[in-house]
Amino acid sequence: VKGTINQDGTHEGEVTTVQTKYLIGCDGGRSAVRIFGEKHHGLTMSGDLLSTLWGAGDFVVKTDFPDIRKIAAIHSANQGSAYVFPRENNVDNQPMIRLYTQVNVINGEKSTMHPQEARWKVTAQDIMDADKRIFHPYKLEFVKTEWWSAYPIGQRLISRYDVGNRVFMAGDACHTHSPKAGQGMNTALIDSHNLSYKLNMVLRGLAHPDLLKTYNDERWKIGKQLIDFDEEYAALFSGEVPKSTPHVANMSK
Repeated sequence: VKGTINQDGTHEGEVTTVQTKYLIGCDGGRSAVRIFGEKHHGLTMSGDLLSTLWGAGDFVVKTDFPDIRKIAAIHSANQGSAYVFPRENNVDNQPMIRLYTQVNVINGEKSTMHPQEARWKVTAQDIMDADKRIFHPYKLEFVKTEWWSAYPIGQRLISRYDVGNRVFMAGDACHTHSPKAGQGMNTALIDSHNLSYKLNMVLRGLAHPDLLKTYNDERWKIGKQLIDFDEEYAALFSGEVPKSTPHVANMSK
């Protein structure tokens, strides 16, 4: 499609038909391939949405925080949490940092607005203000904003990684979760490696097409492990109680 693919799978623009033996959907969390599979082939994405809202941005900053060029996790007393990831220099040769910032906690009170609704109301200034509260008493001055976004955390997993052993999904097309541990990219790379060598063997006539069935068998359970890990990890980092371990609510701080 030369144009726009909408969230519901409909499209606007010129359509070109291409015949192919296999199709791989590695087109992200809003995968058009997966959406088509959900609409026409019974695929489902199941999971939960956390009640926290996060902002992410690449910034050039001035600060007296000593570990700004190191990976750092900050849990403030009552203003939420933030992650620091040092990045490369921008085009002006200024060192950037990536900040992941909890933006729906102010003075210990969590916003009652649903994260899916609140995400469209968040501004870059909201994220920067939240970072300043979280970093206090260290000072944080934002010199330049290269990029920013806001997102709720959804932990969802597709019911199958393939349709009829002909259409396959990989990476975020299969599983969505928080970005903070780098597991999305790592898992996507292994999804792709697992599938690509099998497709290569089948297309070269060195293996039976049934080999491709093992892709779903091997990778779906890894996706489930990833979601289970992220449910606990993201909840704890956001100051929540993981559903899988409710007893932590009774632990002393």
